[in-house]
Amino acid sequence: IEEGEFGFDDFVEYVVEFLRFMGPGNTLMSACQPCPGALVAAAVLAMEDDPAQPKSLILMAGPVDPRINQAKYLKTATDKISPKLIEKLTIDTVPAQYKGRNRRVYAGFRQLSFFMSMNIPLHLKKHFEFYKNILKGDESSADVHRIFYDDYSAMVDGDAKFYTDTMERVFQGHHLPKGIMQYKGKTVDTGAIKKTALMTVEGEKDQFCPPGQTEAAHGICPNIPPEMREQYLQVGVGHYGVFSGSKFRDIIAPKVKAFIKKNATPANNSKETAENPKTEPAAAVKKAPAPKAAIKKAPSPKATIKKAPAPKAEVKVEATAKTVPAAETAKKDSKDSA
Repeated sequence: IEEGEFGFDDFVEYVVEFLRFMGPGNTLMSACQPCPGALVAAAVLAMEDDPAQPKSLILMAGPVDPRINQAKYLKTATDKISPKLIEKLTIDTVPAQYKGRNRRVYAGFRQLSFFMSMNIPLHLKKHFEFYKNILKGDESSADVHRIFYDDYSAMVDGDAKFYTDTMERVFQGHHLPKGIMQYKGKTVDTGAIKKTALMTVEGEKDQFCPPGQTEAAHGICPNIPPEMREQYLQVGVGHYGVFSGSKFRDIIAPKVKAFIKKNATPANNSKETAENPKTEPAAAVKKAPAPKAAIKKAPSPKATIKKAPAPKAEVKVEATAKTVPAAETAKKDSKDSA
């Protein structure tokens, strides 16, 4: 408590310091909620033309513009509930018998409860299958379940200031897409990002950050050259499957690696040295089109998930299907569907 609060600006400042410590040639990758902060950090360095600007910025399933394809529950929470009421309902004080006593936090158990409530039937089904596998003696499948939920349940308390800042700036105020995001009292200019390659990755079945919310980063970073952009939509995965699970390991991670390698050196001297990543049919891989305006408001949310727009730039179509043995399919990694 004596160290003070930890808010959105403190998070961005840490990311900026980390990048400066690593120096030129670094890569910044963010998954889920930290994506807006990571984008702000890249913009802060670009505004100063700092040599520590990341060569590549990878944003995965993050709420850059949460208005796009917004889920009903989130629209209700952000449009009809005041910030003061949200704080009253979600912020707790650490009891005296625990470390950090008297600190105001967004408790980890609340975040876990929120995650679980998003798809209760799926979680119940997985737990029933877990106990069936134990009774059958199928320890291999049971271990897959244990590993997944040990990871899924690893929630820690977050500082109240960081939570309320994020709600205000990202989910209720939509500061990034509106062009009004501030860092330490100064307006952040995402148009200053010109030397950092941008890749966005989304999941077709993501309920937390539906397709379009992360891709919106391309629209608010108008000055990145088209050849330094890529948007990838992974079919068949939910939120968690974008950055964990079999499709992440076999398909997404190799594509991210290839993008980083391609942009590790100046575009006019770069050579493709990355190994060909595994592919699957119907995955949406495309170069993100350069936006026409510096900052645009996102279209009104629609109830259905939209498909990524057809690319304008040259696209290499990947048609090689990945063959999965029947036995492996039966034990499909639980993470893909979460």
